[in-house]
Amino acid sequence: MLSSGIDIAGELDVTTQRVVACLQRAYVAALGRPLELGSREIVTSPLRELGIDSSATLSFLVEVEDEFGIEWNDDVPAETLASVDSVAKFVAHELAIA
Repeated sequence: MLSSGIDIAGELDVTTQRVVACLQRAYVAALGRPLELGSREIVTSPLRELGIDSSATLSFLVEVEDEFGIEWNDDVPAETLASVDSVAKFVAHELAIA
C-alpha cells in the first residue's frame, strides 16, 4: 500500500473508497452535481482544489461520521481535513483504536 490509500496496482483501499463515496454524496447534496474527476484525482487533490465549499465540506464530514460511526473532535488538526487521503487515514486510525 502506498501512502495515499492507493496500492501498487492503482486500486483504492476499502476505507478510501468509502470516503470518496461520502465526498461524492456531499458534493451532489451541496452543489447539485457530481465531481467530474476519477477516484485517484479525488483522493490525491486537496479539497480546496476540488472546489469544495464550506457547505459541501460540512456535508462531507457528516457523511463520514454517519458512514463510519465516528465523531470529529474539536482538536482534529486542520491537515487531517485537507484531502480525501488524509481523512481516510484518520478514519482508518480511528477504526483501528475503537
